[in-house]
Amino acid sequence: MNEARTLYSMIIMMGFGWAVSFAVYNFTCWLLSLCYPSGMTKGRLTQTVYNLRDVSAAMLMLMPKDVMNRLKTLGEHDLDTLREATTTMVHVFFGKQVSLHRRRQQRMIMGGGFSAWDHNATILQLLEDTESGVLETRVVHSCRFRISLLKLSRAAFALGDLTSSGLSGSWGSKAVSQVLPLGVKSYLDAKMAAKAIQLDKGELTREAFLDMVGKKFGYLHLPTEHVDEMFSCMDVDNSGTVSVTEFISYIMANTPHDLVHQLNEGNLLGYE
Repeated sequence: MNEARTLYSMIIMMGFGWAVSFAVYNFTCWLLSLCYPSGMTKGRLTQTVYNLRDVSAAMLMLMPKDVMNRLKTLGEHDLDTLREATTTMVHVFFGKQVSLHRRRQQRMIMGGGFSAWDHNATILQLLEDTESGVLETRVVHSCRFRISLLKLSRAAFALGDLTSSGLSGSWGSKAVSQVLPLGVKSYLDAKMAAKAIQLDKGELTREAFLDMVGKKFGYLHLPTEHVDEMFSCMDVDNSGTVSVTEFISYIMANTPHDLVHQLNEGNLLGYE
């Protein structure tokens, strides 16, 4: 009897200890997130979303046979995770409920959530857009816009390298560069670019942003509509101006340090 009580006590203490450790860990992570510099927290969030978008685009490029072959590797946990991810994407990016009848799958959605996701209607619309050429036009535009953004970011990083010194400019040393996490490197790159275009001195209006890009990076010959779209993407609060935080968040997410480094090594985009 005493042995059973001792065993139960140990199990309870272990459970309590695990719960406390889990709570302390999450509280510490939250506390550390408050210490992140301006733009880094939002940048990491935005980067997660754009990584998902890139993976979705890569999956779209898979041939149907390749998709079917990969189904062999799926386990029950994978299926549950994919279902949850799909539900989250429908909620967050399309502002719809997966079902209006299954209350367990519903959630509160800001500015929407009063209609259900119609999978069949979505497929039919995609087929119609394919036949009309809308799908191809949007994909090409998205890729060319990304190229323009990468060119502008790389040029801004290079300009920042010329005007900065110390860790933020040349990383101090290769040893320091290797130790820093990629997220920190991407943040420092974006911060250096913001300083290079003097965004750290104040916010830029749409006209000022277009004028700055034209004067400092005119040699890139970026389409005006792409530069205008960049401003719209950065101005997430629709204030009509871009702050240093908004700029850092967007650049950090779309042009991470390792991607720009690979572009520089392979000179994939050239230096028009």
